[in-house]
Amino acid sequence: IKVNKLLITPGCYKRYQSRFPKVTLPDKLWGTLYTNWGEAVAACQQGDILRALTIKPQDTPSNQAEKYASAWVNYHEGYYHLQQQAWRLAMEPLKQARNIISFPLNWREDLDQVCDLVRKDIEDINEHLQFAQFWYDLVTSKPSKTYLVEYKARDIAIKYDNQTLNSRKALQKLKEIEAIDPENPLLINFIAEIEFNQEAENIDRLIKNDLFIEAVEQAKRSSHPRIRYRMAEVCIDILLNGAKNRNLPPETIMEIGTWAYELCPNEPTFQEIFRSLRLR
Repeated sequence: IKVNKLLITPGCYKRYQSRFPKVTLPDKLWGTLYTNWGEAVAACQQGDILRALTIKPQDTPSNQAEKYASAWVNYHEGYYHLQQQAWRLAMEPLKQARNIISFPLNWREDLDQVCDLVRKDIEDINEHLQFAQFWYDLVTSKPSKTYLVEYKARDIAIKYDNQTLNSRKALQKLKEIEAIDPENPLLINFIAEIEFNQEAENIDRLIKNDLFIEAVEQAKRSSHPRIRYRMAEVCIDILLNGAKNRNLPPETIMEIGTWAYELCPNEPTFQEIFRSLRLR
């Protein structure tokens, strides 16, 4: 800092502070060196985090420079705990740092790398969910988004398989997390699977209630090829059974055959039947 056109070093300033006019220290790294946190900040810069934690002041920061210094030390403390695989100890200091300063790009990249190592040692899905949320809240990076969405989707999948979530509720929860990482392939596939199951269940219900035409029409509107194939397969089975038992009038055979053709005109396994009905 400059005092009466003289450049004053941090050590000199702290030693003779009472003799200098009051100076407003900036909330920048060099400004922190003139505060009581200066030695702890310098220790962090040298990579000696344990020493920084030992000598850092215990009183609450009173100005912007001290708050910045506190955040700087908190970041390095949290990062140190992450390196030791003690992510729960890292939560509070990193949160405090995040509340005061914006993490620069190189910090966020370092956090992504160390968090990726931490996640590899986690086995319990609930711990994965907690750590993923912490990582995402901390940096909101692409890796953290992917990790959080994948484990939230896995958690929903487990509850869906255990029937503690029905398809409607599971799909609702999946749509909620879609905003975090809309291009996540695992999430996309799971949403498609749930939507397929919902459509299949609805079509089965229509068939059981003797609403066959409605079931065919819904299958035609479906964006899922498996739904259309499934419905076409039902039509073909009816045709084959009808031919075997000779209990279907010709016009019904043509109508059902036409439905199957409209549903899956290019399905190889149905081509012989389509040709026999002259639909091909």
